[in-house]
Amino acid sequence: LVKPFALAELCARLRALTRRRAGRSTPVITHGTLQLDPAAREVRIAKQVVALSPREFTLLELLLTHRGQVLSKTQLESDLYGWGEEVESNS
Repeated sequence: LVKPFALAELCARLRALTRRRAGRSTPVITHGTLQLDPAAREVRIAKQVVALSPREFTLLELLLTHRGQVLSKTQLESDLYGWGEEVESNS
């Protein structure tokens, strides 16, 4: 990546690298009738769009990409909350 670069381009490249590392050739993650498209930030269940908040979308994406794995509270918090964002104990 050559400077200057757009943050959106960096994010897109990181998503592509993560997708390739996970062995997915397509960006859409499916589980039963649920489809999650990270590029479009869209979730569908039985072809109907489901409205999710940004944090809900990120959590669902984390759980789907780590299917069959146990994620600790610390792992989830580090991916869900940004730098300097206060995390409450009941979050």
